[in-house]
Amino acid sequence: MHRVIFGSVAAVIISACSGPDASDLDQVHQSIATRYSDVAHISFVDLKGAVRNEFVIFDVREKEEFQVSHVSGAIWVDPDMTAVEFLRKFGHVAKDKKAIFYCSVGERSSRMAQRVSSVAPDLSVYNLEKGIFGLHNAELPLTSAQGRTDFIHPYDDKWGELVERQDKVSYEPR
Repeated sequence: MHRVIFGSVAAVIISACSGPDASDLDQVHQSIATRYSDVAHISFVDLKGAVRNEFVIFDVREKEEFQVSHVSGAIWVDPDMTAVEFLRKFGHVAKDKKAIFYCSVGERSSRMAQRVSSVAPDLSVYNLEKGIFGLHNAELPLTSAQGRTDFIHPYDDKWGELVERQDKVSYEPR
């Protein structure tokens, strides 16, 4: 009996740690918003309507992901950066603006937003709902060092299932 219980618990843990079970970005966002309920989330529709000089965008993905594509004007932030390091390096940029964090789907960016807002409650910090995958799936413009691009880094094969245009998945800049 202990083996059955242990096996079931292990299966749940492995499933939870291995990425999304369903290819529904809305469900993934709802899960993230529930787990990070202390983080403000902003949709790309609301962001699109905002005045550009009122916010600054931070990309919280690995450098390789950023190089394939990112939001134009986004500042790359190491996902493992501490909040203190972030404030030392980017606090002057985020001061008096909305700091919008994004990653692939919102997990790493919500974690960063939570870390930053916990040590700097005076900053206006948000997570971009559905991350860059949401922007890519909506066919909104992305950029790379080579200019405008339709390609997206999938993070890995499992999370990449959330990308609707699989022909635009790439692990290398194009």
